Amino acid sequence: MIAGALALALFLAAAATNGAPGDKPPPLINGVYVEKGACPGEGCDVGPRLKSRTAIAVYAEPSPKAKIVGKLRAGEWVRRLDQQMHLVPMRGVVEDPAKQGEQLAKGDIVYALLYQGEGCFDLWRRGARLDWCEPESMGSDYATIRWDARAPTAPPDVFWIKIRRAKGGDGWIKDLSDVQCLSRHDNEGCPS
Repeated sequence: MIAGALALALFLAAAATNGAPGDKPPPLINGVYVEKGACPGEGCDVGPRLKSRTAIAVYAEPSPKAKIVGKLRAGEWVRRLDQQMHLVPMRGVVEDPAKQGEQLAKGDIVYALLYQGEGCFDLWRRGARLDWCEPESMGSDYATIRWDARAPTAPPDVFWIKIRRAKGGDGWIKDLSDVQCLSRHDNEGCPS
């Protein structure tokens, strides 16, 4: 009897640390979710050509640990080949599904993935994706979710763009604060 109770206690403790039943997190690579072809946020519309405003490191692959294979010069135009968003999914538990009751149930474990803009995200639930918006910004139609705190050791979310330089050579850039033609809001002088 004591052995059975001990086994049950160990099972429950393992379940608490390994996720709840039905918890199926999105696929991760070294703790990071990779959304290929992503364009995060409102107004994201990366043009076919981009212009560097300052010198920007070019990486061999989309990883902060990758070898730096060059630097873009200020004013250099490059061709966009691909893009990826690397992020740590935010984990949460549905407290009230509201009008999303056909898609979500109280107690469901969900993960916020790509930010769409205006308080809305792509949500992951056991392998299925759905739209979700913060009820505070979009109204009571959306589920109320209690989000886990982000681990202080979690890597930052990074938007990577694969580029080709005019004189040849492909690589990935991540420092996008000084890149022109990334959105509809920053497209003056950008080729279409």
